[in-house]
Parts: sequence; C-alpha cells; structure tokens
Amino acid sequence: MAKTKSKSKKAPAASGIIVHCSYQKMVAIGELVPNPENPNTHPAGQVDKLAAIIKAHGWRHPITVSKQSGLIVSGHCRRAAAEKLSLARCPVDFQAFKSKAEERAVLVADNVIGELAEEDFEKMADIVASLEKSKYNLDLTALTAEQVEEYLGGKKKKAIVTIKVTHKCPKCGHKF
Repeated sequence: MAKTKSKSKKAPAASGIIVHCSYQKMVAIGELVPNPENPNTHPAGQVDKLAAIIKAHGWRHPITVSKQSGLIVSGHCRRAAAEKLSLARCPVDFQAFKSKAEERAVLVADNVIGELAEEDFEKMADIVASLEKSKYNLDLTALTAEQVEEYLGGKKKKAIVTIKVTHKCPKCGHKF
C-alpha cells in the first residue's frame, strides 16, 4: 500500500479558511460520513463556537477518517462547523485501524480523553486576563461569559463538602 504524504500547508480552502494543520487530502464535506456509533452529539451552540474559531484561526486539526469503514473517527463537530460555514472542503487525515474494535476504541477515546484533564485555575485566569488586556475577542476561547467573569474575578467556585464524623466515647459509649 502506498503511503500518502502529509501536507502541512498554509493554503486557503475553497472559502478562504487557512489550513494550518497537516492533512492528507482536502475532501468535499458531502463525502465525509459521520459515524453512526459516535456517542457524542454536538448542540448548535458548540457548533457555532467551533465555526467561529475555525473562521478566525483556520483549520488547526484535520478530520480523521477510517480507511476501512470510510467513517469519521474524530472530527464530527469540525465537520458540522464546516457545514455551518458553507465550506466546500476540509482537511482530512485517513488512518488504518487493525480492527473494527480498535476503530471504535479510538472513537470513544477521542470523545472522552479531554474530559480527564484537570484545570489549573490560576494559569487559566492569567491567560484570560492577558487576552482581555490585549483586547482579544474572548468569544474565540469558547468560554462562556460566566466562565470569563469567573476567571477575571479570580473566584473559583469550590464545592462545599460536609463530612459527618461520629465519635464514640471509649468509656461510656456516648456518640457525638
């Protein structure tokens, strides 16, 4: 099987969106088939935010398609954002999987792995404050207005945990 060389271009797609990421081929949106097993759905608000980010920053990640099934493995929201932007084509990376099980595992992992990250609130607050100071459009961070306010205010909402401890007097057995 011949290997396809990845391209790393700063070339505009059909509608002027710059492609910054490596990819193998620019593919017509209509040829990209969403995986019906994708466990994540993408609400309109998420798609709108990603479309604005792609429009402002260009393509930073290609859509990954399985060579075996022809289905999207990662990038369902990117495809939806491209449709929202009425793009004709988008960057795609085709990948081979050892089995259908491996393809499914990568699909699931792609959806879950980001949720496992832990945030450093102070670093995030510093970044948001720096972006605000430079008058950068904070909408392009995908943060909600409430999150921006929380970071700029420096107040991390902390969960209040109540631990009920019962002590027993070793002499009389009284619990308190």
